[in-house]
Amino acid sequence: MLVAVAPARAEFPPEGAVSDPNNPSIAAGDYPDAAHKTVMHHYIFYFDCGKRDWIGVSVAGTNGKPSAPPQAIGRGKEFPSGPPPGSKYVAGKPDRAINAGSGGTFALRQGVWFDLKTNEAMTSPKLCPGSAGEPDSVKRAKDTGQALPGTHAPATSEPVPPKADQLPPAPQYMPHQGNDRKL
Repeated sequence: MLVAVAPARAEFPPEGAVSDPNNPSIAAGDYPDAAHKTVMHHYIFYFDCGKRDWIGVSVAGTNGKPSAPPQAIGRGKEFPSGPPPGSKYVAGKPDRAINAGSGGTFALRQGVWFDLKTNEAMTSPKLCPGSAGEPDSVKRAKDTGQALPGTHAPATSEPVPPKADQLPPAPQYMPHQGNDRKL
């Protein structure tokens, strides 16, 4: 049986954010305050595998202490995925981006960024364990047994259950074992 594979949905960090080289599901960037355009806020982002979206929170500095973790200011909010790294959206065209450094131009089609020169899909890093980089449309086709988007090839008949984020187990607290009290 032939199974067509559609390109993975673009899950690049929000425009202007830079991914952590050791963990691509974390990124950081500076953004202007909505009310005061001259004030910049530093944001830290993480990719939420359940929502398939970036969550960003504004953080305060570490006061020159590199070992101190940044402190969140307010609540986190969802940010859409941005264009390929190093690219910026074309003003007034949310489905187009340009990389001034390389001269590359990109178009967003059905949630996937394509290089307009080569017409190849831009590959996002694997951000979630077990995701295999399948777009939502391919997952829906597999679950319903419909043809894959843009093809007449049926998807595999076995639905794949979504996997939860792989978080470490919660700490286990042991009750005090001392023999301090006598009954």
